[in-house]
Amino acid sequence: MGLDRGRQVRVHAGAGQSGRRPEPAADGPARRRLRRLVTSSWEVLHGSVQGPRKQLCQDRMKFRRRDGDVLVLAVADGHGARAHRYSHIGARLAVDAFLEVVDQAPEITARWARRELGALVVHRWNELVAQHHHREPPLRQPDLELYGTTLIGGVLAPHATLACQIGDGDLCVVIDGEVHMPLRAETAAFGDETDSLCSANARHLARIWWEPHRRPGLVTLSTDGLSNSFADPAGFGAFVSGLRDRLAERGADPVQQDLPGWLDRAASYSGDDTTLLAAWRAAPQDDEEWTPHPMTAKET
Repeated sequence: MGLDRGRQVRVHAGAGQSGRRPEPAADGPARRRLRRLVTSSWEVLHGSVQGPRKQLCQDRMKFRRRDGDVLVLAVADGHGARAHRYSHIGARLAVDAFLEVVDQAPEITARWARRELGALVVHRWNELVAQHHHREPPLRQPDLELYGTTLIGGVLAPHATLACQIGDGDLCVVIDGEVHMPLRAETAAFGDETDSLCSANARHLARIWWEPHRRPGLVTLSTDGLSNSFADPAGFGAFVSGLRDRLAERGADPVQQDLPGWLDRAASYSGDDTTLLAAWRAAPQDDEEWTPHPMTAKET
């Protein structure tokens, strides 16, 4: 989003400037570190490119197989700019927080997702920021705005699909060949504004999607550098639909090889860091044998 201008965050937390140099990223662009993951149901594809003329990629992503055939994915987009000088670290801590919260959940249910998930992720992110902050020359209080970031997390379980989002970026799910964006904000943000984990009311900004009845064939989590490279949302939806078609025709390996080139091109249009994390089911015909978990179906 913009040429390292950063974002106007809907936050009123005390800002303050430490005057210290930004800490180097503890991890580099995700494409250099993450490996392909294949579960019995899902194949994971991913790519991340730094925006042109940006000094540091602020995007981070992470995914993990939980017990059973549960896949957990997260993408975060640090805000950048001087007011958010540690946002690349905030983005890393955001994906860590989401995976930790899901790992520690006794059971993935609709009630837990709707009542607790957003608050738990924000609380854990605050804890991780405080831990990092205290390793720096001490300030009186952790300055959350320095670490500002967005977050999209997904849990793909045999009995349901769950997603959580704070701020911009895009969650897309392809069900029965149609592209859906269930967490798309009802009102467009003004300019570079976005909700953030550093917002004072962040726990109330989490948007939750729970789908126990229809299992997606493709799920994509992406930072706004990708969707902003298209002229309109319809163009972005056509890209996701085309991605599903290419996966069906060619399989995951050739598409994974092409993905960095597509993201490079997208970043050249949007001018922003651009990250895509996708989970694809190569055999959606298994839906005929799939039924919702009784408990979660009752709760919804």
